[in-house]
This record gives sequence, C-alpha cells and structure tokens, in this order.
Amino acid sequence: MARQDLGKLTRRTAPTPAPAEPVEPPVDQAPPPEPAPAAAVETAAAPAKKQAPRKQPTRTTRTEAEDGGEGEERETATKGVPVHLPVPLNDRLQAYMAKTRKSHQTVLLDAVSATYKRLPELIRQATAGGEETDEDWTDLFNRQKRPAPVSDAGPRVKHTVRVAPSYRAILDRVTAELDAPSRNFVIITAYEAFLPPLD
Repeated sequence: MARQDLGKLTRRTAPTPAPAEPVEPPVDQAPPPEPAPAAAVETAAAPAKKQAPRKQPTRTTRTEAEDGGEGEERETATKGVPVHLPVPLNDRLQAYMAKTRKSHQTVLLDAVSATYKRLPELIRQATAGGEETDEDWTDLFNRQKRPAPVSDAGPRVKHTVRVAPSYRAILDRVTAELDAPSRNFVIITAYEAFLPPLD
C-alpha cells in the first residue's frame, strides 16, 4: 500500500475552526446604542425646522415707519363722526372709494388734510353763497357766526365714520378755527374740493 503524504491528510482532516462566540460586554457597561433609521432622524429633525407663527399686528398699534414717530401707538377708532352728504357728493365719494380702495375714514382725513390751507377761503365762499363779500357784510345783530346757507331740500346720505378721539378733537378744533357753521359743513366743503367729479 502506497504511503500517503501526511501533509495532505492534515489538510483534509483538519477541523474547521468553530465560530467565535460573541463577547458580551461586562455587566457594568451598557451596550452602545444602535443608530436610528434615517426616516426616524428626519422626523425628529422636522419640528426643529418649523418656524414660529408670525405675530399679527393688532388694530391699535402701528409700526414706527407708518407713524413717522418714535414708535408711537395709534388710538383705536372709537368715536363716531356723523357725516350727512348730499346724494351727488355721496356718489362722488363712493366712486372715489371704489377706485382707490380707501376707507371712508381715510378719505375724510385725506380730504381735510389736502384742503386745509384752502379751507378758510372755501368756507368763506360757501357761507357767503357768492352773494356778498366781506366788505359788503355788516354784522348789525352781533351774531357770533354767519348763518350757514340753507341746503337744498334734496335727500342726504348719512354715514358714521369711526375715528380716534384725537382725530375728532382735531376736526372740532379746525371747525372752530375756521368759524364754520358745523363740523359736517367743514367735511362737505373739503369733499367738494377734494373729490374728483364723476366721469
């Protein structure tokens, strides 16, 4: 019988090494945490990216740029100013508001501001009715104010324009300064000069 090479036998019969048993960590050490799945990481990070909701401005505050002042607060429009307009003037107002998309309060304040320097002459002309001049007027009866011209009998449209108390006080002061018959008279006179005619 031929002798076989012992090296070959050793190679064939050499037992394969047993797989190493997993080494457990010592009892006093915690196992390292397993990495979280990618989806879980994205979900956890998503709330951090969400922005806080923007604070909406309240009706009673304005920014410094809008005020032109040093961060002043605007008063709440709580005082109602009754305005009685002849129908033709009301039509002009409605057309202007529709075209410019401005509120009645804004139009009222704009009209008085835009015509303020001309209002003394406009009020004088409106109260005189174009019939007499100051030189012709002699106040025999010692009246404080000239009577307002009698308005036409046409219907009027009533508005109540809500403004801040300080704005209403300014309108009253302007009425007194101009020696006008009423605040409504001042507003109508300002509207007549400020509002564009209907097309």
